[in-house]
Amino acid sequence: MDDLRNASGLDQGESEAIAYANEKGGDVLLMDEARGRQVAKTLNLYVMGTIGVLLFAYEDSLLTRLDAKQALDCLKKANRHIGDDLINYALSKISK
Repeated sequence: MDDLRNASGLDQGESEAIAYANEKGGDVLLMDEARGRQVAKTLNLYVMGTIGVLLFAYEDSLLTRLDAKQALDCLKKANRHIGDDLINYALSKISK
C-alpha cells in the first residue's frame, strides 16, 4: 500500500480503499477524489462517486425526485468540489 501511496500521491484513505478493492474484489469502489478515481480505473476497478450513488438510489426508487434534488442542492451548497456540469447532468437525469 505504501508503494501505491508513494507512486500515486494519494492520501492514506484513498490508497487503502483502492488496495483493498483491488485485493478483495467487489462490485464498486466508492470514491469522489479525482486522482483516486483515476488510479482505481487504471487497475480496472469500477468506481462510483456521490453523484452516481444518488442517481442509482433515485433510479431504484430509493429516493424520490425531491429527495434527490435536495441532496444535490446540499452537495452544491456544501462546496463539495462537484462541478456544475456534473450537478446539471444529474439534475437532467432526475428530471426525466
